[in-house]
Amino acid sequence: MRRGQGKSTSNNRKPNMTPPETRNHTPVRPQHHNADEPEENDLKNIFKKMLEDLKEDMRKSLKEIEDETNQKIQETVQDLKTEIETIKKVQAEEMLEIEKLGENINIYWSPDGQTVAVGNKDDVVTFIDAKTYRSKAEEQFKFEVNEISWNNDNNMFFLTNGNDFINILSYPKLKPVQSINAHPSNCICIKFDPMGKYFATGSADALVSLWDVDGLVCVRCFSRLDWPVRTLSFSHNGKMLASASEDHFIDVAEVETEDKLWEVQRESLTFTVVWHPKRPLLAFACNDKDGKYDSSQETGTVKLFGLPNDS
Repeated sequence: MRRGQGKSTSNNRKPNMTPPETRNHTPVRPQHHNADEPEENDLKNIFKKMLEDLKEDMRKSLKEIEDETNQKIQETVQDLKTEIETIKKVQAEEMLEIEKLGENINIYWSPDGQTVAVGNKDDVVTFIDAKTYRSKAEEQFKFEVNEISWNNDNNMFFLTNGNDFINILSYPKLKPVQSINAHPSNCICIKFDPMGKYFATGSADALVSLWDVDGLVCVRCFSRLDWPVRTLSFSHNGKMLASASEDHFIDVAEVETEDKLWEVQRESLTFTVVWHPKRPLLAFACNDKDGKYDSSQETGTVKLFGLPNDS
């Protein structure tokens, strides 16, 4: 056997060529990460922030509502206190009476609220200052004064009289302006349209006449009543005219066409009618003591008649 030859030993094995750092290690697969998708912790933080912001917004809104409510409550309480003080003050004061005006039969406020006109059975009209409660003018008429009224502009004063005329005076000078032969019989009542376009008169001839304010001419008549016209009233928008008499119904007419809109049935004569200042609601007072109600002299009723909202 040659030198160097013999059985192979462990020293004759092939060397391990694997790098030391990778020996006995499990291979690691690469992780794929999408930069556009936030991590789970990031999402939690976002939702947490959103929830906190929402809570803060709700807290601020509730605080604003609470403050506004408290303010309104305080204002209401203050208004009530003011009203109570006013009532107490009025109750503490004596009621003012203006004497020596005679037996009064009609009364009317001026449109500006500064004057009250009072007419008595002696056909004297007294003009009372609403601030001083004193008479600032007095006018004696030589005819029967039935009803009185200012025009809407507060610069003319109208009277209906027993001589079938409408008398017009300037105001405040109370100088005669014009006399209109309005009806063939006693001219009883007069009312002005809130819009300032018309005024209406009622007469013992059972007619209601509609007059143009600017031209002072009669434009149409309403003739559905059979008895002397006692009372008139325009609706708040000037579109309807209610009239009543001893007839057992109230006529409600359309101003521009004269057409009958409603006929309010009654069991007795009607003393007065008046429309609500803002709604299609008619109030009226009747002589009910001879009807199905108590026949005592004190008996009397005030009733309401409502119309659809689109009237």
